[in-house]
Amino acid sequence: GDTVVIQRAGDVIPQIVRVVEEKRTPSSQPFAFPTICPCDLQTPVIRQEGEVVARCSGELACPYQQVERIRHFVSRLAMDIDGLGGKVVEQLMKAGLVHNAADLYALEFDQLVSLERFAPISAKKLIAAIDASKATDLSRFIYALGIPEVGEATAASLARAFPRLAALMAADEAALVAVPDIGPIVAAQISAYFNHANNQRLIERLCQL
Repeated sequence: GDTVVIQRAGDVIPQIVRVVEEKRTPSSQPFAFPTICPCDLQTPVIRQEGEVVARCSGELACPYQQVERIRHFVSRLAMDIDGLGGKVVEQLMKAGLVHNAADLYALEFDQLVSLERFAPISAKKLIAAIDASKATDLSRFIYALGIPEVGEATAASLARAFPRLAALMAADEAALVAVPDIGPIVAAQISAYFNHANNQRLIERLCQL
């Protein structure tokens, strides 16, 4: 319930400058940050030393993280799949039709029209939008993967430095640091992402579409 002063940091990130304590009400209570993720896994929430962000330690197994990964994947600046908002993603996951981004491309018309609030016209439009998203560029695809610390600008730099996805996936941290605006921390995150077996399987499926 606090009032805070914020300023723009970097491109769009709001940075909290200070708390306006004189506007704090007598009934205010300290916020107790959760230590356990509310997902069914009940996994601990962790915060890496030196980082601000707290995350569920369940990673790919956490259903909430999977929803957000897919929402990011289909977003306008990523694969730009119109009609796939957060509620639809949650609906598809609850129905067991989608578990990761690659599953979107296996959706069929009959599966969609069987869901609540999906008419034949909206189902056809969504199938068409998903199919159209296959014609994208490498920069958007890299951004869509949701690699930690990799935003639009970094994805574009990586696409210029490694015009082929296979070369990017095989790049070591030394090669990544040689890319403009990529430091050791971001290079380590990129390398860790591409060395993760689950991520490799996901990318392999996506590349076969």
